[in-house]
Parts: sequence; C-alpha cells; structure tokens
Amino acid sequence: MRSLEEFMSLFPAYDLKSAKDVRFALAHSIDQTNLNPSLGEESFFKWIDKNKDQGFASLCLPQFVAPHAVSELQGSPTKVCTTLGFPHGNQSIRSLIAQAQEMIEHGVGELDMLMNYGQFKEGKHAYVFESVTRVYQASLEAWKEKYGEVRSEDEEEEKLVFKVILETSELSDEQICEASDLVSSIGVDFVKTSSGFSKGGANLHDVQLMFSTVEPGCHIKASGGIRTLEEAYDFLEAGASRLGTSKGLEILEQFDKTFG
Repeated sequence: MRSLEEFMSLFPAYDLKSAKDVRFALAHSIDQTNLNPSLGEESFFKWIDKNKDQGFASLCLPQFVAPHAVSELQGSPTKVCTTLGFPHGNQSIRSLIAQAQEMIEHGVGELDMLMNYGQFKEGKHAYVFESVTRVYQASLEAWKEKYGEVRSEDEEEEKLVFKVILETSELSDEQICEASDLVSSIGVDFVKTSSGFSKGGANLHDVQLMFSTVEPGCHIKASGGIRTLEEAYDFLEAGASRLGTSKGLEILEQFDKTFG
C-alpha cells in the first residue's frame, strides 16, 4: 500500500497536513455513482441519504431522481451529477440539449454527456464536434439564464461542470487521442473514459493517452471498474483528477483503515 506522503503528492492544489486532509481531497476527487437501471426511486432516495454527507465531488445518478438529490444536497459542497445520452450516445442533438436544459433548470451542477462514439468510429468527427459543441453551449446558456454569468474556475462551486465520455473501450489508441484532442478543444471541463455500460471500463493506459493529448485546462475523469484504494491511487497518479465509481464509500473506508 502507498504511504500517506504518496497520497499527499496526488493533490498539489491542497494544503495537506494530515490524513484527515488527504481523506477530504480524496473524497472530493470522487463522483460517487449509481446508475443501476433496475432501481426505483425509493432505492435511490436511500442511496442519496447514505452518501450525501461523505464529501464526494458529486453524486451521479439518473435524471429522474436528480431533482430529489438537488433538494437533499442544498447547501452541500457535493454537487448533483447526471448523464446525457446514456447509455450509447446516439440520441439526437435536440434531445440532448433538451435533457441538459431540463437538468440545469432543476439545479443539477454537473453533466456527463456520452459522445456518439459510433459516429466517431466511422470517421464522422465533424458530427461529434458539432453535437458536443451545441450541447455544451446550450448548457452554458441555460446555466447563465438560471444563475447569471458563468463563474470563473476560482469559484468552482458556482460553475457548471461539463464532462464528455469517450467510451474508450470502443476506440483504438489513435481514436482515443483524436477524440481527446477534439473534445477538449471545445472547452469542456473533463474528458471521461467510460459509461460503465460498454464492454470495458477505465484502464491506466487509456488515461495516460488522454492525459497526454487533451488541451491545457481540460481534466480527465476515469470511470468504470475502480473499486479499491490502490486503484484510485493508480488512476490519480496516471493523470485523472476525478474518479467515477460506485465504490466511493468502500474506498474511503479502506483509506480510514490504512491511515486512520
């Protein structure tokens, strides 16, 4: 297992002096996620209640329960995240824009959009560029209409966070690099590896490729199959600054057992 000092080195933006500080930074790098299609609202309500006070960056869940999550997280530094275009990324641009506008109107602060990777694989890069650009710009406009000017990065808690999922398990190394460059050039906040609903999740090689190709200022979210504290460390070290996982509580429990 890594030392506390090694974990501290993962979070240079924080002034870390203790294990408690590192735990805070680790929790704030996690999008605690539950997108299980077999669950109804009562199960999600219980899940929200269990996770809302853990200090995660966001709780990521389906659109139909996002408004309830927003009401439960009022005043919390943990944002509500939901998905656009799940699970295959092949919905129409107008549909994606409508989803984004509705979720922002309900108070959702983070959106994870799945790009149309089928189109990308067939070389329709212009279509992917247009779709991501139009949904992103419409989201910024909806945010501005609801909250006023889009805030600066120093006021992250008041800024819309927009992520684009590449579905890296469907792409070759060359396509991952091309997609990372293309999507990050639009100005989105994060490029993300996986939806968790395709043939594979995140792996270190793909994250390293993405990290080496994205435009400056664009971050990496690794998602899919991250279950342990050691895996969390490895992905953060590889260049991810956000982790999507359903095992956030277990990862924090492992941290507490190791360093508490």
